[in-house]
Amino acid sequence: VDTVPIGTKMTAGDIEEGDNAREPSTVVTDLMDEPGSLFNATRSPRENRHMSFVDYTPPPTRSIKPPAKFKLWFMVLFCVFFADWFASEAHILKWLQDNLGFSFNGSLFVLLGTIVGVLVFAMFDILTFCLRIKIGGEWYGLGRWLKQPRIKWIHEYDNAFMDLVAGLVVVLEDGIAMFNVAPPPKNDKPKFFDSDKSTADHEVVLKIENRIKVGKDAEYLHWKDRIIKQGCHSRPGMLSSETETIKDGIKGNTYVVYLKFDSLDHLNDYMNSPVRERLVRKLQPILAVPSVVQLQKDRVLPDAFTDLCTTQGSAVPARLPKKWKVWWLTTLGLFFTVLITNATIFDHYFEEYDINDMASRVQALFRVFCNTWINTYVMTPFLTMTFGAWLKRGQEERKAHEPWRSLNDGFATIWGKVALAFLFYGGCALAWIID
Repeated sequence: VDTVPIGTKMTAGDIEEGDNAREPSTVVTDLMDEPGSLFNATRSPRENRHMSFVDYTPPPTRSIKPPAKFKLWFMVLFCVFFADWFASEAHILKWLQDNLGFSFNGSLFVLLGTIVGVLVFAMFDILTFCLRIKIGGEWYGLGRWLKQPRIKWIHEYDNAFMDLVAGLVVVLEDGIAMFNVAPPPKNDKPKFFDSDKSTADHEVVLKIENRIKVGKDAEYLHWKDRIIKQGCHSRPGMLSSETETIKDGIKGNTYVVYLKFDSLDHLNDYMNSPVRERLVRKLQPILAVPSVVQLQKDRVLPDAFTDLCTTQGSAVPARLPKKWKVWWLTTLGLFFTVLITNATIFDHYFEEYDINDMASRVQALFRVFCNTWINTYVMTPFLTMTFGAWLKRGQEERKAHEPWRSLNDGFATIWGKVALAFLFYGGCALAWIID
């Protein structure tokens, strides 16, 4: 239960973080506001007569996870393969070594950074935008496929093969469990109201606002009677109670309950009573909450690398990490992955299975396949688990100006993304043709 003291302007971020954050409610200010102010225009007469506080019970959190890992990996595999194809035909690695004096590893790092930058800031969004079609008012395509709910394996078999298949499905969808991060501990601190005014001997009003599921009004009214009788009238300091109803047949009716106490101390005693805590837990199942499918459908997809940088095992954050951080972490992950696989896997197995004799593009497909899979399922989860605090974006940030805004959030329009993609692929194609 979130509580907001008088004199505080509430925002959605103050009330609840994540994709389930509700709309900001009416600004609650001190009772001493000037006549004609927003306070007097929007506040209930019950609240105008006394110092008022707001008690908001949020609905159960609906967490949204990023798209399944195998879908993100497939996008990365596709985009990296073609970017590598253009870069190799343009001989960028050789040009960096011959003209700029870079070592092989230095040239490799610059090339990977360039490819990852083009994908993070441009190509993933362009693919999602272009690979779609509108049929009967509904959009179908890559974005809709990515937003589909994850597969849940519900079958049980008493044989090792099917257990292996079930485990493989879980890994492909959710990743390797060893990289999951434990959820943060819950904040169980007692909550209370405070004010900069002396309110020991002044009456105060508590405003309780809840939106109820359609068809659950009778259960809520029964709950409201219980919390007033058991949680309030049985405690000292409770003077009276009143109720208002805001009708909404689509989203659910909103009930506003006003409880008047003779002092702030008695209000805080009620807020921290075990009776109220037990009754609030019983309220959760009947609160209106959007479905996970609808939240997933309404979500604006970022690029695949940004979703891969979501802490494994947790929901997508309310604010996505900055794109330049995603670019840097992904470039490091791919660079170290390529160094490790070149030194341990490819040299031996390419010679062992005569892959070195195959066409260059077939060899490149094997390399990109292995490197992107290891980076998606091992290296990126490891780096995200290690540098998760650095990736996490704060709720309060100063407004950034260009070019920092684009580095943080990407280009504001599709044309900036098209220009960046054309600069890379067009430049590589021109060098390819000249060569």
